[in-house]
Amino acid sequence: MARPGRISGGSGRQASGSLQPAAASNLGALRVSGSAQRQAMVRRLEVEAENHYWLSAPYMTAEQERGHAAERRARAFEALKAACAARFPPHRLVEPQLRHLEITRKWT
Repeated sequence: MARPGRISGGSGRQASGSLQPAAASNLGALRVSGSAQRQAMVRRLEVEAENHYWLSAPYMTAEQERGHAAERRARAFEALKAACAARFPPHRLVEPQLRHLEITRKWT
């Protein structure tokens, strides 16, 4: 049985690659080594700040948001029903097919 914290199999050395948890990559200071990387990082941070700005306030109030898409959803559902109905042949009744048997309505 393998001891906790060790990878079973092999010679007991660590496996290649990083075994750090995902949260360890976001510890704080971002390291950049060149001006191109610095500019790219600044641009990414600017985009993130702009996204945060636009997402911080709702576009519609709760009253406006309630039921705002009901009409669009109803139209889409009606279009879907019409498309499904178009795939089937029209209804056929027995009466027109048997009308030739009806010569007279009298039983005498």
